[in-house]
Amino acid sequence: MKEPDWNAEAIRMADYVAEQMFEAHRGAMPWIQSGIAVAFGNDGYQQDKRTKQEAQFLRTYCELKGIPVLGFATTDDDYTWTMLIHHPDHKQFIPVLWAGWNRANGDSADDVFTYVQASIADRAMVESGTKPETSAN
Repeated sequence: MKEPDWNAEAIRMADYVAEQMFEAHRGAMPWIQSGIAVAFGNDGYQQDKRTKQEAQFLRTYCELKGIPVLGFATTDDDYTWTMLIHHPDHKQFIPVLWAGWNRANGDSADDVFTYVQASIADRAMVESGTKPETSAN
């Protein structure tokens, strides 16, 4: 069986996240294929250097833990980004994303803003369905 083009899948996921969950600034969800997590940000990847730091923080975390990153992509406007990660527990990456963002901002990981934004992301994922209608090509 041919290995999926994970970067192409990440592009499709970035488009999905931008269209269906734009109000969620960052989060993680399971992908349609078991054992794959989708981490994402609707937070201006190209426009805001803190967002690049957040994504790099997550990538470094995965490298240190020996967790394979399968693919990465942004939308055409480079605003929304997604990272496909070979791991069965997407929830593990949510605090890592927020820690990366807070570190880039010099903020505390325990602030009220983080809690509110994480709640918005959770609601957006529930409303759009946590398993988007996409599959490996």
